[in-house]
Amino acid sequence: MTVKFEITMTNKWLYSLIAVSVLLALGAGVWAYKSGQAPSVFGHSTEEIEGLRTVLLDEPIVVYTVCTDPKGVDGIGPSWGCGSSASGYNVETIGEIRTGTLRLPRGATEVLLYGSIDDVTEYNYRYIWYKHPAHSKWKRLVSSPANALYPNTNSVWLPLDENGVLQWKISGALAAQEYHIEIQGYRY
Repeated sequence: MTVKFEITMTNKWLYSLIAVSVLLALGAGVWAYKSGQAPSVFGHSTEEIEGLRTVLLDEPIVVYTVCTDPKGVDGIGPSWGCGSSASGYNVETIGEIRTGTLRLPRGATEVLLYGSIDDVTEYNYRYIWYKHPAHSKWKRLVSSPANALYPNTNSVWLPLDENGVLQWKISGALAAQEYHIEIQGYRY
């Protein structure tokens, strides 16, 4: 014995049925979302996040800038114009961003960190790194391949640790390099 079940309907009724089904599913999802459970069970609501304010700076906070060769091998200099110079090979510099310094207010929880490496003609990779002081592993903010001959940049929102600190490091510097790190905004 075979059972044959056939439903025939017009496109108008089919699409109406699909639309009603989607609305019912969304309604059930909204009802389940506001089920009364603690936020840690289902995530963060917009009410919890509304207090987080974002400030984008008209004038970025310069954290670090250096030209290992201010004029460059072409005699022109860096594309963004840094004001200090250093010389040497395989330079590694480590610093930190801390709330309450560098015009970064206490209570800031995240920073919009921008990094730039502008190469002229060099033969090794260069990096700008970041990490929290309690962590041992550095993460790349910007990397520049050997003989890049162009600026490499990156901007990313990074959380500060519970003490309002984020560490940064440059490595692999040789002559004719320009490094630049700045804060373009913060959240609190």
